[in-house]
Amino acid sequence: MRAYRRALRRTYLAFYAHHNAPNILQLAACNPILKGENALIVAPTATGKTEAALAPIVERRMSLSDDNLRILYVAPTRALCRDMGDRMKEILGVFKRKVLVRTGDSPNAPDPPPFMLVTTLESLDSLLARAPTALQTVQTVVLDEIHAVHGNARGDQLMVLLQRLDALCQREVQRVALSATIADPDVVVSRYLGEGQVIVGEGRRATVLKCVPDLAGLLAALREQRLRRVLCFAETRAQVEEAAAQLLELMPGGRILVHHAGLSARSRHEVEESMRTFSSWLCVATSTLELGIDVGTIEAVALLQVPVNPSAFQQRIGRGARRDSVIRVLGVAETDERKRQLEMHALFADRGELESVRIRVDPGVAVQQIFSILFSRPSGVEEDELLQLLRGLTARVHLKRVIDHLVAEGHIRRERDTLLATTRVMDLGRRGTVHANLPDSHGSQVFDSSTGRMIGNGFAPRTPGSVFVLGGRSWKVQSVKKNQVLVVPHAGADGTQKGLGRSRGKGPWDAYLPAEYRTGFEVS
Repeated sequence: MRAYRRALRRTYLAFYAHHNAPNILQLAACNPILKGENALIVAPTATGKTEAALAPIVERRMSLSDDNLRILYVAPTRALCRDMGDRMKEILGVFKRKVLVRTGDSPNAPDPPPFMLVTTLESLDSLLARAPTALQTVQTVVLDEIHAVHGNARGDQLMVLLQRLDALCQREVQRVALSATIADPDVVVSRYLGEGQVIVGEGRRATVLKCVPDLAGLLAALREQRLRRVLCFAETRAQVEEAAAQLLELMPGGRILVHHAGLSARSRHEVEESMRTFSSWLCVATSTLELGIDVGTIEAVALLQVPVNPSAFQQRIGRGARRDSVIRVLGVAETDERKRQLEMHALFADRGELESVRIRVDPGVAVQQIFSILFSRPSGVEEDELLQLLRGLTARVHLKRVIDHLVAEGHIRRERDTLLATTRVMDLGRRGTVHANLPDSHGSQVFDSSTGRMIGNGFAPRTPGSVFVLGGRSWKVQSVKKNQVLVVPHAGADGTQKGLGRSRGKGPWDAYLPAEYRTGFEVS
């Protein structure tokens, strides 16, 4: 313990003044991170991963007395960015070191540069394209909740962004990743860190599962156990909206909250604030609340459908009663088969068992990154350099096939060995639409025409008079202007569509791919 305090002579009190003594995980992470090594910190929720990573990182980078950006913190959601920004502003304010949060499709370059920048990976993509010089002094990048993007298109995108960051800085930037418990930590290290230590923490809690047949049974169980602050997970936005409407019918006047990515950032923020403020609520959410943003005490977690795998089950239930020794879980199981599935997931959780993630790279990421890189370099990029930046996605022969197809279709141009963006791609870049692989990145924005407030985004009905439910309220489409759908409140909850939908395709860039690659790249 004394050695730990000596190693963190400047930062120990700032990080641990309101905590117990450092735990085994935090002690184990200190030396390798202080030495500048890459590291993956793997541990359950509420085990101090943030302190384990950031205390030694800040200590190491505090020795640099200049005013340049030194720490880049990348989180998978804006809510996590906001949370982390608030926490770090308080801690680093003691040292008069600046922390900035930058999110959005076209974030402004930080000027003057902060000591620490907190951003999403989509905003990092935008900054690399629009304000690369702001990132040239980065010494350490922290990848929060890496399990949330591992094995999907956003994880593929992150791999390339890290290559681009190293190329920009002309050195290998230290990488520290934080993750919930995962089955394949060595694969995560290989894909996102290149090489580095895996530091594993303990803290597994017992799971107490009660299955109920329907939502009425769920409310009865909550009353029986006197649970007043309960987070309910559903698999899709439509299921969230449908469950919220049913719960309002079963519990008139109850505080039923709705949270999913189809709602505007302002609406989600208001829901999060309600969860922190009120003493009694039921919040129905998709995976947007799986990650560790601060919403106050959650007494129990309810699962309205069976999660697709043990990882999803354990990630969701980990949000409940984070300081207790047990996790109270209520599962809605309409059939005996679903009850058995929930019980098996609970057994795996108690054993700490997880499934491995099968890696199949989304080829649309290659298109998105080609457009982003060429937008950032209007004078062009040599083809070999571009292939080198994309090398982690798949074999070179497949990447060349995608490039040749984009040239043939007129999306990009080739002049000898140099590739250039067309006017069409530059226009996409200026609109901020080349930085994301999210399914709704090309969807509609929904505005309340009476207030002008944006209430959601996604694939909304576009026929005037259509009625749909969003955020637990019923809306009627009034008019459509380009990608904006103007709506008015509608009396009743007879929505013909339960919430905003997601794109039916694999991703927003599929249409740009050769037909043979639309099912995925195998990892090279």
